[in-house]
Parts: sequence; structure tokens; C-alpha cells
Amino acid sequence: MSKARSNGFDEVSARADIVSAARAAYERGINSILSGNISVRAGSGMMLITPTGVPVNRLTERDISLFDIDKGRLVSGPKQSSEWMAHAFTYRSNRSVGAIVHVHPYASIALYSAIGKRAFDISRMSRLCSDEEIDYYIGRVGFVGNIRSGTEELASDIAGEFERGARIVIMEGHGTIAIGKTVDEALSTADYLELVSKKVIADVILRGIVGNGSGPYQKG
Repeated sequence: MSKARSNGFDEVSARADIVSAARAAYERGINSILSGNISVRAGSGMMLITPTGVPVNRLTERDISLFDIDKGRLVSGPKQSSEWMAHAFTYRSNRSVGAIVHVHPYASIALYSAIGKRAFDISRMSRLCSDEEIDYYIGRVGFVGNIRSGTEELASDIAGEFERGARIVIMEGHGTIAIGKTVDEALSTADYLELVSKKVIADVILRGIVGNGSGPYQKG
């Protein structure tokens, strides 16, 4: 494990950031102890990514895999996440992305399943939550279909959504994947979308109970 790579990249700090983010995602309830994956761009043509099959409570900096994005092969460490292609395709197609966080948030996925894309219209979310910073924290939300995880098809569709300006993509029936310049930025986007999704669900349920159908998510 070297301290630095090209362009002053600090590998030691990056590994620590990944482990910290993985634990934070679990503590925030947007991942289970074995779900999700996180990566950081590690200089030219490389990434650090969480391994497959290691519980977050046992994850250490030495468990993080070093992966060659361009060649599609493991360089060192345990076997990489099975969803490495989604990360690699995104890094290849968008040079500004510094980190990627994939989580399994129940509220965001349930909301999408129940209401669809219109639930994630930023203007509606802002009206409901009276929060003008939603656009800043979340930005454009992208969507991909219910495609088998770990496949080239899913990876290509996700990368395409990010190329079209999304900062977070909802994977139907699966989870969300967010990008950022740093791990903290990507994790914050995923976490904030989950928080807002819970607010939307509460609004829909409570308006149904009190019989008020005038909310921004009511039909018609």
C-alpha cells in the first residue's frame, strides 16, 4: 500500500475515506452490513473500490481493492465488488468524477416504485420540503431500469445517465448510485435523497389520512 500515486494522490487517506463512508452508510441505514459499494479514482486509469463479501464492521483499509479501470482487472487486494463495471464505466466517461457511492436506501426505492419519476422532480421536492437547497444537494436525478446487477448493460446505462448530467441515479428495484468529487460529496447526495424521499412518503401518507389531496404528489 503506497502513500501516494500520480498527481499527488494520497492512497492512504483515500482508503481511510472509503472505510469511513462505508461505515457511515451502514449507520445511516442506507446500506446493510454487506450491501453497497464505494470507490475513489486513484490517479490515472485506476480506482480503489470496496471488496465483495466483507462485512462493513470488519472492513479495513487493507481490504480495499486497487483496480485498473482501463484494463478491467484487479491489481491488488481482495476480489473487487461485483458491480465494479458501473464504477469503471462512469470514471472512463466522466473525468470530473472523483468518487462513486452505491447504496440500498429503502425509502428512495419504495417511492420510485409507488409513484415513479415524477416523485423526484426537484421543483416538487423543493415545494414540499420548503428547501431551496435540494437542487444544490441532489441536482438532477437519473433513472435506469430493473437490469441485473454487475452487468455491462447496467453499467452502460448508469454511465449514460451521468453523462447526461445526473448526479445520482435510481436503479429500479435495487438502489441508488451517486457521484461526486469526493466520497463525502457522493455519500451526502445519496443520503440527502433518502431523507427527502422519507419526507415525501410521510406527506403522501398523512394527506391520505386527513383527506387533503392538494399536495404536490397527489394525482391530477
